[in-house]
Amino acid sequence: MLHTNRRSTLALAYLAIGVTAEIGSCYTTGPSLQKPEYTQTTFRAAGFSRLLDDLIDGIISSPEGWTIDNSSFSVQLTSSKETLYQRTHTAKNLGHYVGSEPTPFTGDTSFRIASCSKTFTVYALLLQEDIHLDTPISTYFPELLESNGTVDWVIHPDWKDITIGSLASQLSGLGRLTGDHDLAFDPIELPDPTSVGLPVGEFDNPNVAHFFNPCGKSALDRKCNASDIIYIAKRHPPIFAPNERSTYSNIGFSLLGLVLERAVGKSYDEIIQRSVLDPLNMHDTGLVKPKDAQGIIPVGSSDWSLDLGADNPTGGIYSTPSDLSKYMRSILTSALLPISVTHAWMKPHSWTAAGLSAYGMPWEMFRSTKLTKDKRPIDIITKSGTLTGYYSMLALIPEFDIGLSVLVAGSRAPHTELKEKVIATLIPAMEDKMRFRAKMRYEGFYAAPGEHWFRNGELNASWSMTLNVEETGPGLVVKQWMSNATDLLSFYGALKGMPEDRTKWDARLLPVATTESDWSGKDEQWVKESWRMVALPKPKLSSKGSVFDDYCFTDVDTAYYGGQALEEFYIHAAQTPTRHMGLIFSRGTRVLMWSPDDNDLPPAQVAHASENLRRERKVDTKVQKVLNTFD
Repeated sequence: MLHTNRRSTLALAYLAIGVTAEIGSCYTTGPSLQKPEYTQTTFRAAGFSRLLDDLIDGIISSPEGWTIDNSSFSVQLTSSKETLYQRTHTAKNLGHYVGSEPTPFTGDTSFRIASCSKTFTVYALLLQEDIHLDTPISTYFPELLESNGTVDWVIHPDWKDITIGSLASQLSGLGRLTGDHDLAFDPIELPDPTSVGLPVGEFDNPNVAHFFNPCGKSALDRKCNASDIIYIAKRHPPIFAPNERSTYSNIGFSLLGLVLERAVGKSYDEIIQRSVLDPLNMHDTGLVKPKDAQGIIPVGSSDWSLDLGADNPTGGIYSTPSDLSKYMRSILTSALLPISVTHAWMKPHSWTAAGLSAYGMPWEMFRSTKLTKDKRPIDIITKSGTLTGYYSMLALIPEFDIGLSVLVAGSRAPHTELKEKVIATLIPAMEDKMRFRAKMRYEGFYAAPGEHWFRNGELNASWSMTLNVEETGPGLVVKQWMSNATDLLSFYGALKGMPEDRTKWDARLLPVATTESDWSGKDEQWVKESWRMVALPKPKLSSKGSVFDDYCFTDVDTAYYGGQALEEFYIHAAQTPTRHMGLIFSRGTRVLMWSPDDNDLPPAQVAHASENLRRERKVDTKVQKVLNTFD
């Protein structure tokens, strides 16, 4: 007969139901600790404004490959509540302003945001209740299925399989097409095609006119209309099959704008205005070119006055730094959409060529492991745009509750330098500050209030938990967890398939939600935070590993006891970020704990919690009493 100890039996049983014991150096993605809540005042007090000012001063004094005299820029940062930081620079040399003199670049200056316009198109789309992402676009444009009489060797897109969602998530398989100029008609970039081996064609000959686009930056140099978009879409072969692989498509968003118009029965301009701009009070954003005095026009060639016509859904919007902060706040707070829809909108839809980058709708998302000491991945949700002379980027980093806009009028180089250095400087600093505040708020020893904290001069740890905040790794480290004078943490490790050697894994509490508490004091509000425990192996020091070291999936609440998740915890804490937290409740063990140092807890809160706990221990059927406190 085979004999095993209890730990081995539990580990083997748990692995049998599909739990991976070895997950290499995986980290649980998402918020590492509770999100910071900054106002402009507290952001400045934390030293972040000075940090960014010093950074940008250094960039201006020593730009990398560009001149400050020819490029203007704006850097603006917002939280979900308000604008936190703003910095602008106006170039000495500017372009030609009609009817006015140039004005300094401010938060209210108009700017061409180019392909950042695509996010507005999707925003408006998601706000239409009668439009469904899985609807084929041929439902709205059956003419796409008709023959266009072009040459037989052209492979045509399979329109019946291209859905609205395919277009929005860059999975239609269509090429870039509109929005890019034709080199055959660009004497500045290509004055002599034969010098690079290209043939000279008679592009004004009607017999070969079908070889080039009838609109945009081509021989005709006119804005595209709806008929042009349909014509161009039909005559060009796809790059990939629908939903096979992602590739950037401008014409996909031009088609998406036409779908919006046909489905809603209004112009794209009116749809954007009524569904997005008006509700958010974005009064300085739109599709009509502002007066030159309201904008920033770079020296040299620029697309300040370019009318994109039916290509507006892909890149035609004008906006300001301050309006873009309003826009990003609306996404961070889910001001216009149900929060479940916003969460889905912020998720990737397909991988790109790089393993840590993905396309969303139409977000360009990536996970950076270069911003934290432990290489914990940080999700950065971006959208960039380019028109001649204009370079823009919106970046949302939900884990830190911030949105960033970087706008440059001039050359590309300052845009590249600013977005890299601002994020690379700010996020590590915010991470350090977040851990410092978490240390003050959560770290310590907690014991059940029904027990005497001290017995014979020693801390009584019969029902207790010790939490630490370390410099690396996500969440709160659970150093010890005792229940009825028993080491419950070792039992939990066995359940999760962890090694017996406690130095090789950590139990950590990770935040999952925050709700308002029913307790409030005279001068402060208390909140109830929901946390979950996870078991994470320590990162391997050796560079050599196995293929499945990168096999990482979220799997929470896998152990239940008496109908409650053993990994479920609630923390009641004062909303003041540096105030030490009050109570921690283990729902699986039905134990409520607080720190002996928290003598200033609201008396009513302590009495209420203690009474519920006494009832729970005396009569098991009264457990629901204390659970009701946390429901």
